[in-house]
Amino acid sequence: MSAVYLHYDIICQLFVYIYRLMGRMKNQRPIYFTILRDPVNLFVSLWDYLQLSRKFGGISLEEYALSDKVGKYADRIQAGQFGRNQMLWDFGLTPNDFDNLTKVQSKIEEIEATFDLVLITEKFSESIILLKELLCWDFYDMTSLKLNAQKSSSKSKLSYKGKVLLCLQ
Repeated sequence: MSAVYLHYDIICQLFVYIYRLMGRMKNQRPIYFTILRDPVNLFVSLWDYLQLSRKFGGISLEEYALSDKVGKYADRIQAGQFGRNQMLWDFGLTPNDFDNLTKVQSKIEEIEATFDLVLITEKFSESIILLKELLCWDFYDMTSLKLNAQKSSSKSKLSYKGKVLLCLQ
């Protein structure tokens, strides 16, 4: 029986990124790109989706954001993975290393060295144009569908001060 070899043009998957595992899938250097969200928007989405208000005794997102993150509010991690610094988690950094500036800086340098393009959700139109150029696509290759998007009316509200404090803690 002969081996079947498959050739992939694009591998698209939502997963925790671990470069050493991705390296096994290449015969030549692939183009790596990812998409990130504004960290506050990402946390608001997680708050609503995971119903974190219940975890914290029914408080609103605004109350949580303005609170000191001590006592029952100290653990923002849900199910061992969601919450505090979601983007670094998704790039493979463990929560134990979130406060280790050396490891955070090293992870940022790894991301910068590895990824050819980082798209930004809130700037999707602009980002997809950059992706088009990077992948040598034509305009007809750039079809996108907005799926699984939360309605604005159902999103938790957060003041400017709450957004700032949420980012700092």
